[in-house]
Amino acid sequence: MKDRSVDASVSEENSSAVPGYLSEIFCSVQGEGIYVGVTQIFLRLAGCSFCCGYCDTREAAVRPREYVVYGMDDTNSVDGGAADIPDTPGGQTTFLNPVTAPGLSAYLEKSVSSIPGLHSLSVTGGEPLEQSDFLEAFLPLFRPSDLPVYLETNGLHEAAAAKIAPLVDIVSMDIKLPSLCLPDGGTVGKRADASTFGKDIFDIYSRVIPVFARKDFFVKVVIDDDFDPGEFEHAVELVARTDRSIPFVIQPVTSSRLIGCRPPTSEKLMYARGIAAAALEDVKVIPQCHKLLGIR
Repeated sequence: MKDRSVDASVSEENSSAVPGYLSEIFCSVQGEGIYVGVTQIFLRLAGCSFCCGYCDTREAAVRPREYVVYGMDDTNSVDGGAADIPDTPGGQTTFLNPVTAPGLSAYLEKSVSSIPGLHSLSVTGGEPLEQSDFLEAFLPLFRPSDLPVYLETNGLHEAAAAKIAPLVDIVSMDIKLPSLCLPDGGTVGKRADASTFGKDIFDIYSRVIPVFARKDFFVKVVIDDDFDPGEFEHAVELVARTDRSIPFVIQPVTSSRLIGCRPPTSEKLMYARGIAAAALEDVKVIPQCHKLLGIR
């Protein structure tokens, strides 16, 4: 595991003033990418400014009044207050947003010791980098647990990526193919192109990939049956330009909630694999395994 450098200048007093908005906290196994199957605590932050056709966590796209904790031993709220909604069958409890960095750190520290075989803390979303100020306050406080921090991000917030990269250990970055993802407010049912974003999405990735490549880092690209081979090849080229050994995961879409995404045929999946394997050393096709298992 590569070292995580921490700026100790973030005081608890200052960190308490930075609110964090959560969607949910739960313990499960990682279902995507090269760490599939490891046990993690999932910290799902709320809020995302993109609308991807295959998104399976649209409920986390906005900042809600409440967040939910599933199946954790400690059902006290992050900041020690009473639950807004009492315990429900199956270990689901609902609490009020926002949370504080010290409160969240203390809560997770208690949970870490009660979960055998825990691999890491997955900071996911939504889009975690849209709450970079909160993460900058929280992650140094969580450091004493010595549990690796696994960041799942779309990588499209360049300044936030540079700020948060030193505070995490593992980075799973989705390269968003523009035709499958729209900025917030985009028309559901319509495919996009790079110009929809106002600036070239791939230009952002050309600068962010080298930032994350210093970590334990892999890239994931979701494709559907109508994926654009040109966009996909561009994504492959950006990774190869930085380091041909960066692991590259092709993930066939399994959700069709927004713009009618369909899973790729085996022929199209293998075609994409061939494009990637011609330029990169470590290419894998991995579906969403948690969907196959029927777990969170």
